[in-house]
Amino acid sequence: MVPHNDYYRPAPDLGGLMNFTPSERDGVALCDLPVGAVLEVETVHHHYLIENRGDGKVLISGHPEYCPRPVLVDLLGSRGSHTPFKFGEICPGRRMEFVHPLRGVVLTSPITETRKVASVPRVGEQLARTAS
Repeated sequence: MVPHNDYYRPAPDLGGLMNFTPSERDGVALCDLPVGAVLEVETVHHHYLIENRGDGKVLISGHPEYCPRPVLVDLLGSRGSHTPFKFGEICPGRRMEFVHPLRGVVLTSPITETRKVASVPRVGEQLARTAS
């Protein structure tokens, strides 16, 4: 796996000079989601299902060519046209970016909506619940 910062360098802090639309601030940070959390992500052209697998990895499906069935990818984050890259975040109004194991870096069409749809308990968590 190539570390995320080998792809991009963070933009310098411009002291609040960049204006963000409210939708760009209402993103989902992957690190804030439990492993197993599932998101629906609508873009202009496709409907994706994304399951957090931890450590920046997600199972993604929904693109007829790149991921018609779930594929384990490294989610880099999302980018806007004139705003800094948001590492590990999926933000409406931006394009989601991930590293596909065969296709390399993939950039989606702009995100229109994100929704958390489910959390899948890990096997250990499920066993702990049934034992108590």
